[in-house]
Amino acid sequence: MSQAIIKALIDSGVVPVSNLFATNRSPGKLKKLEETLGVTSVN
Repeated sequence: MSQAIIKALIDSGVVPVSNLFATNRSPGKLKKLEETLGVTSVN
């Protein structure tokens, strides 16, 4: 669900991808967000 929300924010132009940061307790899911959407990951 978070991926859909982040994608909608990026696609609509409301928030530039450079202003989006993501975290997830699963390193694999976090890596996927980085690779597919270009967000910055934080732990």
